[in-house]
Amino acid sequence: MNQLTLNIPQIDEEATKSKAEKLLDQYRLYLLQVPDDFLPKVTPTYSIVPSSITNEFHSTEEAALKRLDWEIQRDKFLKRIQRAVNRLSQRDRQIIVMLYIKRFLKEQNMRNYMLFVTGINSGLRISDILQLRVRDAKRPYFNLIEKKTKKKKRIDMTPALQREFKAYVEGKEDHEFLFKSCEGINKPISRSMAYKILRAAAEYVGLDDIGTHTLRKTFGYHFYKQTKDVAMLQEIFNHSDQRTTLRYIGINQDAMNNAMKKFKI
Repeated sequence: MNQLTLNIPQIDEEATKSKAEKLLDQYRLYLLQVPDDFLPKVTPTYSIVPSSITNEFHSTEEAALKRLDWEIQRDKFLKRIQRAVNRLSQRDRQIIVMLYIKRFLKEQNMRNYMLFVTGINSGLRISDILQLRVRDAKRPYFNLIEKKTKKKKRIDMTPALQREFKAYVEGKEDHEFLFKSCEGINKPISRSMAYKILRAAAEYVGLDDIGTHTLRKTFGYHFYKQTKDVAMLQEIFNHSDQRTTLRYIGINQDAMNNAMKKFKI
């Protein structure tokens, strides 16, 4: 009996990635031309929720028609990209959001970029991150006294974070703070400044719900998703029980959201 043979073409991953990035860049360009009140928002599960976009009135009929045609094309493109992104898994949507946050922060300066990268790759509290010095980044592990609990903490750095630090600390003195303020002599940025940095990045990608705990929660969420080891994560976070850890990283909320999506009467 002859069996059906499917001739599935090979996907060029790099070309696909390049094309997707170009489309997303075009999407961002179009968004820059949309009034702030009509910008789409990114939900906590990284879905894009479009806002209603109204067409603007222009003084001459010809100019108004040209503008209207352009806005119709723009709106069609925006909706097409939003639908495509929302069809991706939550993990893939989050990767896209994180990519654009990183790009935005790196364009500002390396300090802001590294603050974000350190937070999502270490699980440290922002108060402990801001106290790090250059010498701390030259070891393959973090060794510190937690500011909140006063407990000693030692945890290995990820290889990716080690590589980022190696380039970042080049030319810096060991005693310098890693995330140094532009004000004063060798002072770290404040917690409120760290929040402003994250808030600006969140606004860039359309995220509403973000704070200084977001970096730690992001680390925890991905650590759990990749390892499913809630006991280890509980120990990393110094939580009293596993339920607190799952609630902190939003796993309970995920379960409720998924349950509601499947629920029907």
